[in-house]
Amino acid sequence: MQLVGLVHDIGKIMFLWGSREEGQESGADGQQWSLGGDTFVVGCQIPDSVVFPQFNDLNPDMANPKLNTAHGMYEEHCGLDALKFAWGHDE
Repeated sequence: MQLVGLVHDIGKIMFLWGSREEGQESGADGQQWSLGGDTFVVGCQIPDSVVFPQFNDLNPDMANPKLNTAHGMYEEHCGLDALKFAWGHDE
């Protein structure tokens, strides 16, 4: 399974050396606009680096003042074990 994950992500590494002619350009208007950013911590403010950040405001958690801050429901320096994540298709 680890080999499948590695092969899957080699495309993301190759993307760094690509060019527009090869269909490997980044940015919101590039052909690879959704390459990453689908895993993030939940229970706090959603970062603008996620795919389709313009829809962050539609998440009901963003109407909750406790969850719409940098630390949200977590204590500062709580450690990775205490965090909850929204996982994407890679995980």
